[in-house]
Amino acid sequence: MNHITLHSTNIPKSLLSQQIEINFNSSILNLLQTKRLFTLLDSPILISSKNSLPTLTVLPLIFLIRLKHEAKQHGLYLHDIRLSGGAASFILDPTGDLAFRDLDFLISVNDVTSESTWSNIKKAVFTSLPFSNKDNQCLSTEIYTDKMIRIINEHDRWGLISLRNVDGRNLELKFVEHMKRQYQFSVDSFQILLDPLLNYIYLTKKIDLYPSIIVLSSYGNISEAFQHLHYRLIAVKAPEELRGGGLLKYCDLIARGFRPANQMQMKDLQRYMCSRFFIDFRDSLTQEQVLFKYVTSHFGIDYDVRYRFLRCLYDVISTDSVWLSAFERICFLRTISIMISSIMPLKVVNNVKPLLKSTCAYSSKKSTLNQSSRKYSPACTISNQDCLTPSVPTSNTLIKSPSEKSTNLILLSPTPVTSLSFEQIDIFVQIVNSLRTELFPKLNNFLSSM
Repeated sequence: MNHITLHSTNIPKSLLSQQIEINFNSSILNLLQTKRLFTLLDSPILISSKNSLPTLTVLPLIFLIRLKHEAKQHGLYLHDIRLSGGAASFILDPTGDLAFRDLDFLISVNDVTSESTWSNIKKAVFTSLPFSNKDNQCLSTEIYTDKMIRIINEHDRWGLISLRNVDGRNLELKFVEHMKRQYQFSVDSFQILLDPLLNYIYLTKKIDLYPSIIVLSSYGNISEAFQHLHYRLIAVKAPEELRGGGLLKYCDLIARGFRPANQMQMKDLQRYMCSRFFIDFRDSLTQEQVLFKYVTSHFGIDYDVRYRFLRCLYDVISTDSVWLSAFERICFLRTISIMISSIMPLKVVNNVKPLLKSTCAYSSKKSTLNQSSRKYSPACTISNQDCLTPSVPTSNTLIKSPSEKSTNLILLSPTPVTSLSFEQIDIFVQIVNSLRTELFPKLNNFLSSM
């Protein structure tokens, strides 16, 4: 770090980097939020290899400073670095206990399409990792990554390098030339500009004072997005533009205690979510793989939340995937039911507390926060807490649902399809498969021989 030098340079702006003005779509972090941000960036993350290479201990704050330096050495200018996604929502959450998995960073670059630039980006990333043996740097490109992709089309031009963590808290680096949609729901639309903090920490080597740090919202109205985060509300714009329709994320939020901001509107939006999900993932094998990957990467060992997620998804699919054929719908419902049966012992399932009633547009009890007692502002004053150093939850820390009476969760059927039990669905699918594989070929042979 002693060899890093920062120079002030006139840098052209990319499509992600815009001139920031404090308006209705931006705000300044208060002291508690700034301390929470610093604590998060100063907490070590273990980056694991896929073989016997040593595990690397990475401090995100130091790593990002080194990344800016290494990028410049390779002829790249990182215009701004932003913390986004669930980690940014955690920083802004009034309670400080919002669950998140990965650390998502949006990094603006001028070009990501050319092979030479993409190669230099990868070199800059991996030379920024704290290797004890520099010879391992040439081997790290694939070994320390969970995934490394580029999306290049008429709407998006960006690349992702995901540094692997065995606990699921990956270090996600998105190098963005242009990204049409940078969020799914209002509660994950926040972006925190990190360059002032990175430059301040590097130049001053002090942590007793903090610079002003700006937070933006891609949702369009940051005050409304703050309200949604504060009261655990779900709002989405144009879900048909999202890959997968945001369906899995929606059920995830429901399972964690969020509720729709507008019940009637969400009832219609659920249909768009289902339609886009089955357009993007058409065959049953792909649907099963996408669902399995989401469940394993987002819920850790919290089987209670995992169970509520699957039951919520089951109900939404059974009531709102109206354009699917009965067989396609039943096959996917059977996949969900098998996952429910496989991830939890029966005695645990019987003791799971229901989060919500089985209806199309979900509703839950009133939020534990008294909405009429006070209003939430982006720079909310925290009395007697400014001197506290907030803690960062682990990747398996999840929001617990409001306490309710312990009863079994029963899906009440709004349509004839959902009246089928899991066992009946299994029997039906077996019968249909038997007809397709045995009876129909025999009948066809018989007719052709006549």
